[in-house]
Amino acid sequence: MNTIKSYSARVSIIVAIATVAVVVIGLSLWQDAHVSRALSSAELRVLRTAQISSERAHGSELALRGETIAGNQAVTGYIAQALDNVLPGTEPDYASVVDLLEERRSQLKLSMVAILSQKGSVLATTDRMIGPLDFGDSLLFRSVRESKRAKNGLLIHEDRLLDMRILPLAEYGFSEIYLLVALPLDQTFARSLVEGAGEGSKADVALLLPTPQGVRVVASTLSPSAAEALPSALSVAVSDTAGGAAKPLPDGNLWLELAGAQRLAEAVPLFGDADARVLLIAPADVDSVAHASLRLPLQIGCVLALLAVGIASWWFWRRWLAPIESLLRVLEYAADSGDLQLKVKPTGSPLVSRVGAAFNRLCVRVASSSRA
Repeated sequence: MNTIKSYSARVSIIVAIATVAVVVIGLSLWQDAHVSRALSSAELRVLRTAQISSERAHGSELALRGETIAGNQAVTGYIAQALDNVLPGTEPDYASVVDLLEERRSQLKLSMVAILSQKGSVLATTDRMIGPLDFGDSLLFRSVRESKRAKNGLLIHEDRLLDMRILPLAEYGFSEIYLLVALPLDQTFARSLVEGAGEGSKADVALLLPTPQGVRVVASTLSPSAAEALPSALSVAVSDTAGGAAKPLPDGNLWLELAGAQRLAEAVPLFGDADARVLLIAPADVDSVAHASLRLPLQIGCVLALLAVGIASWWFWRRWLAPIESLLRVLEYAADSGDLQLKVKPTGSPLVSRVGAAFNRLCVRVASSSRA
């Protein structure tokens, strides 16, 4: 009997330890996941702030370079003379205008410079690829023409993304023509977003163009292999959030599987334009020191809780269960043997002691009745 009790006690202890271990491991994993998401979300907020700051700086720099060209009367005067003061039946000297624009483009490190007519057609440009475009239907151009004020916008041309600014040269005293200047949005710009998040940031960004065929990555700070796998990872993530159906990039957070690691990401408009997106990607290895520092209190708390439960259980056993078990053995022996000369030492809680004392009085009374 004692062997069975001893075996049961050992099994109970092992089960209790295993249960506590499973609980501690489960809580640690839950905490790690919760902390990882919180830290990743914090990284995305920092990256979002850096993006807004970089976009403002980029726009301000573009405005300054545009004003440098437009405010130079020698430049704008030459352009106006070349395009306006033309004899009937002769063509404007576009070649000399392009040469002048190319000189200014090179000096100011712009992606391109162009002159637009009052209807938005391209009169002269340093970018041959952009030549056939007509900005007459552009919302940005129409807004500039109506307000007579320079404005910035996003230019999407084939595989290129450009931050452009259109300036009305009429406000400088010349004919109704427009100056277009642009800076590229490429890997240099993508890296500036990450650098704005702080020195040593391990976050990544990707400039995306949603197309009917899927998402096209224009530039990114990801490794070549990760950048190549990004459209597929986005497709899987978007399908998961849409319940299996493909849909455009959603607002809010996405979990991406990149290079074997789960990374939290958020797609936001680029320069406020919904036709292009910036994908902000939190680091794969969020702060392990923070994980360890938060995991340790949880584990210490679990150990202290286990110790408290153990002490409480020992006190309960010592105060209640052991005295009751001892009293029960005496009662069983008395009932089986008929020996009423037994005495129980009242121990344990007051209630158990009262039961023991009552048993002693009962034995004395029954023994006295038997002798009488």
